[in-house]
Amino acid sequence: MRGPRSLPPPSKKRKLSNDSKALQTIQDTEQQLTRAAANNGSLNPLADLLDLTCSRKDSQEVSKGIYALYRVFVLVISNGKLSVAGDESAKTVKAWLWDRLNEYVDFLAGLVKDEERSLRVSALQILFSLQKHLSSAATKYSSPSVPQFHISHFRKIVSALLLCPSSPRKSSQASDTYIDADVLQVFHETWFSVHDDIRWFFLREAGTLLTTASTKEHPQLPVNLLRILEDLTTFPTESSELNAWWISELGAKPPKPKAAKGQDGEDDDGEDEPVGDAPEDDWRKFFDDDKTAKDTGKTKAPGARVHTLTIHQSLHSLPSHRAVFTRTWLELLSRLSVANDATATKALATRVLNIMHRGIMPHLTRPMLVMDWIGACVDYGGTVGLLALNALFVLMKEYNLDYPSFYTRLYAFLDRNLLHLKHRARFFRMTELFLSSTHLPATLLASFVKRLARLSLSAPPAGVIILIPFTYNILKRHPALMVMINRTDIDGSEDPFLPTESNPLSTNALSSSLWELQSHQSHYHSGVSTLVKVFSEAFTKPGFSMEDFLDHTYGTLYDTEANRKIKKEPALGASLELGDQAKVAAKLFGCNEEEDVGEEDSDSKKIISAEAQKCTSSPTMKYFSTRGGDQELSFEETVLTGLAPNGGLYIPVDIPSLPENWESEWKDYSFVDLSVAVLSLYISREEISEQELRDLVEKSYAGFRHPDVTPLKKLGEKKYALELWHGPTWAFKDVALQLLGNLFEFFLKRRNSRRTDGGIDKLTVVGATSGDTGSAAIYGLRNKANISIFILHPKGRVSPIQEAQMTTVTDANVHNLAVKGTFDDCQDIVKSLFSDTEFNATHRLGAVNSINWARILAQTVYYFLAYFHLRRETQSEVQFVVPTGNFGDILAGYYAKRMGLPMSAQLGVATNANDILARFWKTGRYEKVDSAPELPVSDGKQGTQDASGVKETLSPAMDILISSNFERLLWYLAFESVEGASDVKVRRAKAGEIIDGWMGKMKKDGKVEVPVKVLESARRDFCAERVSDEETLETIKSHFLGSPSYVVDPHTAVGLTAAARMANYNSPSTVQIVLSTAHPAKFSEAVSQALQGSSQFNFDRDVMPEEFKGLLQKERRVIDVEGPDVELVKRVIEKYV
Repeated sequence: MRGPRSLPPPSKKRKLSNDSKALQTIQDTEQQLTRAAANNGSLNPLADLLDLTCSRKDSQEVSKGIYALYRVFVLVISNGKLSVAGDESAKTVKAWLWDRLNEYVDFLAGLVKDEERSLRVSALQILFSLQKHLSSAATKYSSPSVPQFHISHFRKIVSALLLCPSSPRKSSQASDTYIDADVLQVFHETWFSVHDDIRWFFLREAGTLLTTASTKEHPQLPVNLLRILEDLTTFPTESSELNAWWISELGAKPPKPKAAKGQDGEDDDGEDEPVGDAPEDDWRKFFDDDKTAKDTGKTKAPGARVHTLTIHQSLHSLPSHRAVFTRTWLELLSRLSVANDATATKALATRVLNIMHRGIMPHLTRPMLVMDWIGACVDYGGTVGLLALNALFVLMKEYNLDYPSFYTRLYAFLDRNLLHLKHRARFFRMTELFLSSTHLPATLLASFVKRLARLSLSAPPAGVIILIPFTYNILKRHPALMVMINRTDIDGSEDPFLPTESNPLSTNALSSSLWELQSHQSHYHSGVSTLVKVFSEAFTKPGFSMEDFLDHTYGTLYDTEANRKIKKEPALGASLELGDQAKVAAKLFGCNEEEDVGEEDSDSKKIISAEAQKCTSSPTMKYFSTRGGDQELSFEETVLTGLAPNGGLYIPVDIPSLPENWESEWKDYSFVDLSVAVLSLYISREEISEQELRDLVEKSYAGFRHPDVTPLKKLGEKKYALELWHGPTWAFKDVALQLLGNLFEFFLKRRNSRRTDGGIDKLTVVGATSGDTGSAAIYGLRNKANISIFILHPKGRVSPIQEAQMTTVTDANVHNLAVKGTFDDCQDIVKSLFSDTEFNATHRLGAVNSINWARILAQTVYYFLAYFHLRRETQSEVQFVVPTGNFGDILAGYYAKRMGLPMSAQLGVATNANDILARFWKTGRYEKVDSAPELPVSDGKQGTQDASGVKETLSPAMDILISSNFERLLWYLAFESVEGASDVKVRRAKAGEIIDGWMGKMKKDGKVEVPVKVLESARRDFCAERVSDEETLETIKSHFLGSPSYVVDPHTAVGLTAAARMANYNSPSTVQIVLSTAHPAKFSEAVSQALQGSSQFNFDRDVMPEEFKGLLQKERRVIDVEGPDVELVKRVIEKYV
């Protein structure tokens, strides 16, 4: 008979030696003790087994012994042999057993610091498993039965982790007393960052240990505790998040705390003492709200004070968790110093300050409690002082700290060393934030820009390159400073600026000029001299993105110059013998020698550069905004930025053409291979190597349920469904969002690994969903490091399954917002957030909606896969028909066509009653509300659009008034319409102006009408049909009853209905592929409505996947937003990010 298993299975089985007497003895003794425990026999051999285990030197024998002892003690505990009941004889036995258990636990605690990794991890696992068994037994045998946590055993675990006593094995050569990395990782990933009870008790006991143990005798104690706390990335922010328990009995709902008596807030004297432990000290009173809170006019929420709660109640109380967290950090901060080692002390302070604003302050009962410690850190100067100033700034901005000398202390950091130090990038990141407020006095700001300008005279080129855009942004944000670059009232012989004045309000900088910056126009480095000319131009350009300038060094500046392309051949006095032109071109451009190296194609309808046509992709592919501007971003910047600052969407500078032999080389490619091939045309290998890209793609699609990822399903002789819903959330959005989530994580991890200033790049992802985007985005980003995600969905306007898929994900970095409004309201809020420069810069917003270019790019792949799979059966022409809402899915097909994928037939746009796109292709008017309500449409219905807004249909993911991605197509149409300009850049700029005008008119008037020439161009590549709900239901029914029987969701049904109409305009041989965008079970109401009365239909049998069963009954976490108000959403993000 063996006790229940609560340990993970061993990671590696060791081969036991037959002649090992010790191993055999251990095995025999364990069997003897197992029989004795079962038959109430003598347990005396337990002492022999313990002595044998503790005396062994060989790690294999020790491992065998500690697991044997564990199994025996589990039986002893489970059988109640350690309970306190019984006569004197029984108590003597129990006392003896407790002594042996304590010896065993002490031995395990020492092994946590053993030189053998397997013993360290095994010892920790056994200690925590014993914690579970001891606590459960205490609960079982307690009277009355109250959930228990075995405190004395847990204190030994805490001591083992923080004091790290040396290993009892004599052969162990561990030389330090600091927690090992593998032990730390296992502790975090298995217990501390997962289970709420373990975290609460550890914080409480660690704080107590700090106050009782001498740091002189145990200098490693605060360092070990800091290592554990700084890795804590999750902490509950709502009571509903207290839902993970290592001791399952503690998860039971505790009795409600007794209400306070009287109106003066006095505590209830009758409250029970905390259970399972001695009465707590009064330290907990310190973390209760001030009793005079009622005098401030604020109403306190009902509930008992923290220090009156029992342990069981405390574990379910969010204020209690914050209280133990606060106490532990306060105790730790006062002890974070290393005697006679200022460098080590600064290093510890740096580690704390790096996480102060995001990992400590938000969870303290009163963040002001750390003000004194932070203020003392400012005196260190350098990186430590700068981080301390950042923490003070957070206290000022978010917690109303009054700190009048903040900017004076910041000004003191501007010394001659600043632009030479490695932490200058961090300084400018933070200082840009500190000076971002438009309420700062111009006198103060003038001092900062003047002092920095003076320092630039002796700065390296990389430092000056940081300073120029930094100054430009400040001047643009604060026009009162413009006088400093346009000053004519001084002769320049004497500068009134006082460089030695320490008070930035008294330097006379505003009476001076920035002549230092003008002097850089003669700088020896061309990058500096060119960039500084921006001050001589009109201030009409948007502000610079500082991230583009912060990480320059002499090395990067040299590489930029060395890799610069020569646009014009230099004038030579003699001919230059280059040899074979084809070979030279192949070397220069990486082309095959047989490929054409002729002149650039002049066909303006294909915006493809000569290099792209020759070599299939640009080695430095850039992306720019559909609304113009000079900004060109790399792929990484495009993915992380999402929406352009001017409100436009990013598109590639060139659409690459396919390689010459693409059809023969790619025809047998898997989805992963095709993804790598297609994505490589848009992503420079300098940004992501081919192997890195392959790893990202493989990771993204490893969890899809079909080996083809997006298989092609034959529905008839000339009709196929491209099933895009085999990902985690059963929707086509998974294809793009699984990849996008991994790209986010990849870029952030790489950026953070390259940072030398100790900072961490984080991303706040914000998106709107009408159904599938939300859950797909959440599943793609859940539990991703350094990423928070906020998904807005229209309350009550998504299907129950879709809502459940989103709101039942309770990962700490996931936040669902139910907005009282429509999808368009949600989308408008998201766009407003991205357009808010200050908010965007503060929280580093990232986009998951199809406005993010990476989503469009990922979706182009399945057009290629469908084409190749179809070619295995027929060589007929193909038409893709796409159920369309936000226009992203079908736009991916447009890009595939422009790259060279054969599509002689038009791309089919299928819409429901929200038919803004169908109306555009019929009238050329892009308008929210139909201005021609009597316009007949193909289905015989009237194309009326209620003035109230979006119509609710059976296909809610398409219930959209404005299709965001349509702007990308409009840009290409506008570009083609530009006349009288041969220069591509000029035409791009004019196209951007056109789009900016159209979108501005759309925002103002709700409609815009394009010229006839533009509409004709649009009809060349697209056709559109509108489908009613009645037709949708009929199509679902006909395909279920047809042969082959096939159940479709309402969106796919819209596509199939539209395809049937479009077939009338195609050539007789054309084969149609309809994109099937979601599994029918996600829209159970529509499918059931269509198939009701059919005796052949059973929803659970024919439709419902196992993964959906019970989903609607799961616990949910959602934040209600009372209206489509961007300010309300901002508050939510600022609270939870």
